[in-house]
Amino acid sequence: MKKIINRLTAKNILMLVISFVCMFFLTTASPFYAFNRSVDANTMYTVGKGLLHGLLPYKDLFDNRGPLIYLIHSANAIFSYNSFTFIYVIESLLLFLDIAYINRILSMKLSARTAMFCSFLFIPLAFTSRIFYYGDLPEEYAMTFVLILLYSCIQYNWFDMPRRYYIVNGCFVAILFWIKYSLVIPWVIFFIYVGLACLFTKRFKKLFVIILDALIGFLSVTLPIIILYWATGALKFLFNDYFYLNLTALPCAKRIARIHAI
Repeated sequence: MKKIINRLTAKNILMLVISFVCMFFLTTASPFYAFNRSVDANTMYTVGKGLLHGLLPYKDLFDNRGPLIYLIHSANAIFSYNSFTFIYVIESLLLFLDIAYINRILSMKLSARTAMFCSFLFIPLAFTSRIFYYGDLPEEYAMTFVLILLYSCIQYNWFDMPRRYYIVNGCFVAILFWIKYSLVIPWVIFFIYVGLACLFTKRFKKLFVIILDALIGFLSVTLPIIILYWATGALKFLFNDYFYLNLTALPCAKRIARIHAI
């Protein structure tokens, strides 16, 4: 608690306030909008609400995203059943982390004032693109996690990186894997690089520790999901719908949609 209070500097408070103010207008999940026009957000929210009524994604309700994104929307339904307020809070906190870590990275080479100014330029660059659209996207989580990964890679050499960073990145991989598994590519590249570096420099013990730490982080998120679906007899639905159909049926559907568009 004391550590958190110590980090409540004027700069961090300013970034936090600006993040909440900006997301108030940028995402249709915010209380500023009477209705969330995002089809994807409403789909995720519907499936998330189903969890509160004993309906499991894939077994009882179908959508092609990962189970963790529905759990997040279930938490939103507990917080506010008829709005997306909790999602708005999450998006605001993610934006705060984006700005904070960009500021940390830029502060390594720029003055404090210049780094702060450039950090805020991230907002129009990222959130005025069509990729963002109405907000409430899996990519928002990935963007924050990638910035934290980038900061840790710049801050430390791979062999000096504290063990907690490998555990945290293992958690990040698991979170994104169970939200939208195509978003884990940066970590695949990172861990392949670290693994090869360990092999070439004959740091075999270090490689074992890194793998162990990454697995601890990954399994801390993954095991509860697997246990839930195994205990409810829905594990086959999870693997069939989330993995098999996404890898086979969805690409075909997208190709057909492009043909119809022509």
